[in-house]
Amino acid sequence: MPTHVTCGANVCCLQTTPSSRLYTPRAGQSGNYPKATQEQDSGPFPTCTVQNLRQGGAKTAAVYRRVARAARLLNSWAMRRIELSDGGLCELHEQWLSPAEASTVFEALRVQVPWQARSIQIFGREVLQPRLVAWVGDAGAVYTYSRTRHEPLPFTPLLDELRQRISQQVGIALNSVLCNLYRDGRDSMGMHSDSEPELGEDPLIASLSLGATRRFCLRHRRGPTRGKLDLRLETGSLLVMLGTTQRHYRHGVPKEPKVSAPRINLTFRRVSPKYRSPEVGDH
Repeated sequence: MPTHVTCGANVCCLQTTPSSRLYTPRAGQSGNYPKATQEQDSGPFPTCTVQNLRQGGAKTAAVYRRVARAARLLNSWAMRRIELSDGGLCELHEQWLSPAEASTVFEALRVQVPWQARSIQIFGREVLQPRLVAWVGDAGAVYTYSRTRHEPLPFTPLLDELRQRISQQVGIALNSVLCNLYRDGRDSMGMHSDSEPELGEDPLIASLSLGATRRFCLRHRRGPTRGKLDLRLETGSLLVMLGTTQRHYRHGVPKEPKVSAPRINLTFRRVSPKYRSPEVGDH
């Protein structure tokens, strides 16, 4: 499907065609998000290798090698670089996961992640976030946002495999991920920036989308005339925000009442305990 990028002033334009509690279903929902279990499978990614294919002969193995090289080239071609004003930068990797992979990962995470409905402080009031969340990371990757301290849950094998693949993609050893489950278009994410002290200066944020296509909005802190970006993030896409994006821009996922399907978003990052301070970030 086409990808449409809408940009504001000073932003390049691009159009391409290639106390928490465990979740309980909303009224009228069938409860498709069970609690996490201790059972883990071997992951959704195929174990097909050249050695496996040699059982079919050298010719089959050679074909596999050519297909693998072509797939790597296609993946590199699918990256879209979007330069923003004031040093912001986004890289969009369309179909970073194939549709089949994305579907398998989505269904596995929907069951394996211990989704929670968490409260946040807004203007002195405690309200539930309009989505389900889970903070996962290495030991010590404590993260504070919305005046709440989040101790990390351990990586599941699947999340760890995704973490390693994305770390290799972006060239940074990522050690944590905020998992978000949007049950339907009524769930959302308010405008914010990932600029907490423990993320360091100008952090890289790698965002993997799975499930329903949702709108992603990015706006300059000084107003949309300074810079803006609107994307429709499809399943399997990987959006990498880097440069000064978190310093100068806020991003969010608005409500879309017409969307009935769920979406999972994984935002991988690197938490550095040496940067941690008692100050609260601006989520």
